[in-house]
Amino acid sequence: MKVKKSILVVTGILAAVTLAGCKTGGAAKESASSTAKQAIKQEISVSLPAPLSTLDTTQTTDKITFTVVQHLFEGLYRFDDKSQPVPALAEKVDISPDGKTYTFTLREDAKWSNGEKVTANDFLFAWKRLVNPKTMGPNAYLLDNVVNSQAIREGKKAIDEIGLAAPDEKTFEVKLTQAQPSFLSVVSIGWLAPQNEKFVTDKKDEYGRTSEDLLYTGPFALKDWKQTGDEWTLVKNDDYYDKKAVKLSEVHGSTIKEENTGIQLVDSGELDLQRISGQYVEQFKNDPRLVTEKDVANQFLDFNKKANKALGNVHVRKAIAQAINKEQLAKNVLNDGATPLNGLIPTGLYKNPQTKEDFRKFSGDYNTYDVKAAKSEWSKAKAVIGDSLTLKLLVTDDDNGEKVGEYLQSQLQETLSGLKIVI
Repeated sequence: MKVKKSILVVTGILAAVTLAGCKTGGAAKESASSTAKQAIKQEISVSLPAPLSTLDTTQTTDKITFTVVQHLFEGLYRFDDKSQPVPALAEKVDISPDGKTYTFTLREDAKWSNGEKVTANDFLFAWKRLVNPKTMGPNAYLLDNVVNSQAIREGKKAIDEIGLAAPDEKTFEVKLTQAQPSFLSVVSIGWLAPQNEKFVTDKKDEYGRTSEDLLYTGPFALKDWKQTGDEWTLVKNDDYYDKKAVKLSEVHGSTIKEENTGIQLVDSGELDLQRISGQYVEQFKNDPRLVTEKDVANQFLDFNKKANKALGNVHVRKAIAQAINKEQLAKNVLNDGATPLNGLIPTGLYKNPQTKEDFRKFSGDYNTYDVKAAKSEWSKAKAVIGDSLTLKLLVTDDDNGEKVGEYLQSQLQETLSGLKIVI
């Protein structure tokens, strides 16, 4: 029995549209026999626009890889279907009256994918590894509120002075500098998942580079993956404590950079899920397979001031920021549900518990599109850097990256005379 259900997903805030075809029994009629339903393979095939990078959770940064990380590694808490933190490998947490000390008690049935028990030391090891200047990951700042953590990553204190402890196998203690109501949400992020010290130490530099060089604590384990490889498979993790809740047996993943290729594979039944954007959103806007989902993500330009000293000039940066028409970029170039973002924190991410005011509205807008202001800043910059400047723009190697890069190149060069953008 085969039931094909195709879906197009548009994700809002700053994300993408997805075309999907599902060959599982989700659309099967109620009258189908239970035997027939059980015969349907619980497998899906999905695509991502770029390869996975590293699956060392202390080193992962890109959203594409992180999407897979959340299926492979579970930490003390996880997010439920309403994006609220709920206990995961931790059975419970006791929070001190002042909100500064969190004492987590681990589940008795928390296991690694090799059957070994997950212990408090696995969290202590992973969190220290994230913060330690010798092994520090790009997301070490997440633990800056842990006692001495920021000073440690800045090289001002020793790693053993961090406010973390594992008094026994089931107890993990965290001491914060100040109360942090969002802390359980922070520990729900895959970057703060545990790591098995003996396994990581034995693997050395190979850790996280292939599916065999990892241990997993999440609902799925990984197989058939090598770093930068274009194909991989998620398989149900039989050592996962909540395995009964996991319905899929396998998820087949592949890298497809060209959206049109993915669409063709969906139409032929070879692919179940494909992100789409731009012209394809318009093409499928009346297609019943189109579904819109919200996603909390943002995209921004980062300036490499070490590579180009001109980027150390604040007027250069302001000119570039104010010369970009984000409204046009979101609607006409991306056309994937994205909205302009005039600040780092997206709309809908956080509301004041008392006033219910969204943080984005409270904080206000920054670096809004303003050609006159951009040209004024550029004039001030030229007085210091000279009449011309060439910058290299690094973009993602997919359809979206190419479109965004060309749009930015055109708009910046047109607005700021003497500026050349090399993609």
